[in-house]
Amino acid sequence: MECIFYQVALILLTTLLSECDTRPHTSRKLLSNGQPPSFEASIMISQIRQMAERTLKKRPQTVKRILRSWIRRKPVPRQPKAAAKDAHLANRTAYLAQINSSQVRNRRYALSSSSWGHRNLIWYANVQPMAAAVFTAAFRVWAEVSRFTFKRQSHFDSNVDIQLKFLKNGHNDPYPFDGPGNSYAHAFYPPHGEVHFDADEKWDIPYTHCAAFFNKTISPVQPGCKSLFRAAVHEIGHSLGLKHSSVSTSIMYPTISLDTTDVCLDDDDIAGIQHLAGKCVPRVKSIFSWRKHQNGVWATYVMKGTNYWKLDAETTVSMPTYPLGIVNGWVSFPMDPDEVFDYSTGDVTYIFKGSKYWKYDNYGDVMYRGYPLSIAGYWPGIPDNIDAAFSTLNHYTYFFKGNKVYKFNQRLDTTSTGYPKSTSEEWSGVPNDLDSAFVDRKTNTIYFFHQDYYYTWNTTTQSTNPGGLIGHTRFFEICDI
Repeated sequence: MECIFYQVALILLTTLLSECDTRPHTSRKLLSNGQPPSFEASIMISQIRQMAERTLKKRPQTVKRILRSWIRRKPVPRQPKAAAKDAHLANRTAYLAQINSSQVRNRRYALSSSSWGHRNLIWYANVQPMAAAVFTAAFRVWAEVSRFTFKRQSHFDSNVDIQLKFLKNGHNDPYPFDGPGNSYAHAFYPPHGEVHFDADEKWDIPYTHCAAFFNKTISPVQPGCKSLFRAAVHEIGHSLGLKHSSVSTSIMYPTISLDTTDVCLDDDDIAGIQHLAGKCVPRVKSIFSWRKHQNGVWATYVMKGTNYWKLDAETTVSMPTYPLGIVNGWVSFPMDPDEVFDYSTGDVTYIFKGSKYWKYDNYGDVMYRGYPLSIAGYWPGIPDNIDAAFSTLNHYTYFFKGNKVYKFNQRLDTTSTGYPKSTSEEWSGVPNDLDSAFVDRKTNTIYFFHQDYYYTWNTTTQSTNPGGLIGHTRFFEICDI
């Protein structure tokens, strides 16, 4: 009878509480049948009754004053600065809404009734460096798959959107903690931006991100402790506007386990956060296929600025934990290259930037000595500051700049006669002023990138196929974070 009463009370609370996630969202001890109980089931009956009574009638004015004292609201949502950017984003959002309308109806994630009016969020936490590192990693989990970006601020002021705290017992909200066990954390939906963790709990600091994806061992938490990382990812999801999901593998499922250090978002989590903040639709500055000859596995890499992304060669989805710094993964590579392409022989990769180029040894996974060298001195006829380039299996390399294309004969080390030509004359339907181009060595498909779209070359019609939006059907989660 007592369990039945819990369930009835829980249904009542779920119906009544709509504007803040007031319930703890971390796992409890398993029941005798091996199933994890809901977090709400551990709240005392008296507390449930009091909460329900408070919600049934108008909340007392004293509570409202308390809430105002610790919730910082932003008076005006931030907007993109440029009107042109507004129009561009509106067109892109409308496009995505149209092509994703059928998918939205089938979602299993749930959204709060409120949302942030901007995507560049600032967070603050007055915590030790190890806990701050965990929170940074937790925010990154959501940033890798959406257009949300997160920046930690060193001090608290009105610019802070989300504040994370460790608190004990009663703490100026209607939902006090209860000491070790039972209630672990709770969060509030936008625009409140508060995430609370019970300071009486023993929190384990280590964390991993999609360990199984990289064939890494997932470490259990220390005995008597709970994973701060998993709790933080879950609660931050609420602070961004996500409610609980009905998908059991989702990090937003009501009863997640805190006895492991690993988090890997479910497809339902990704769909939910992208519904709130949109998919990443970046301009691809440089993209190329590459493989280590020790394992022979092809992967697709994207470079932009000081970062690089590694995409799965089959799905072209950005792998978890990316982007990484170019300096950490590609020794001696220049930052923000104009273009990178693998030579048709497959044993070297060339990097072009400005008037210089570099040669990379794919076998040794190291840059050749003596580089960079002058493009003019070793690639006769090829201009500086190229837009895009790729090599074909018949030993030609094509360079693009503006509305021109240059064809370079690898066997003769010279530009082919009659070049440069107009891009439209040589490659029908390929836009001018390309951002990048590459040959997918898994399928031998040629891709061209221009602004937010990619185009594939149709060998039958000798023209490009209609453009696809980056991040919709291919090249997912290449997010700037």
